[in-house]
Amino acid sequence: HSLWSNVAPNEGSVYMIVNGSSALNAKVWSESVNLQAGVTYELSYAGTSIYPLSGAILDLSVDGVNVGQSATMDPTVGVWTRYSYFFTAPTTKAYDLALVNQNLTFNGNDFGIDTMQLAPVPEPASMAVLGLGLAALKRRRARKN
Repeated sequence: HSLWSNVAPNEGSVYMIVNGSSALNAKVWSESVNLQAGVTYELSYAGTSIYPLSGAILDLSVDGVNVGQSATMDPTVGVWTRYSYFFTAPTTKAYDLALVNQNLTFNGNDFGIDTMQLAPVPEPASMAVLGLGLAALKRRRARKN
């Protein structure tokens, strides 16, 4: 697109550029992912506008249902911002995840997505055990010195 700005990737050498659409719930990315019941997941990505008129408004859709709060990108070109969505899988199965654009503006609704990650959120109990283990290692090292 000749009107897009030349924006360097957030990380690495490539990223996905999306030419925005005026269609409601236009999917800009989707994938089927196997998830475990009762586990909370975080889907995160870096996003930036490629054309300055109107920032994208992205929702995470899980099996066709939008979850969490919409992420509205800053329309300033080239400012990479990290966005996150959290959701808990109710059952163990393959889920269809999608990023859908809610911005219906035809001009300027163009953006980039980089460094997308899906990861389970550590449980508080797991974090406590990790903290106790680190404290024990620190005491052990202190005794040796």
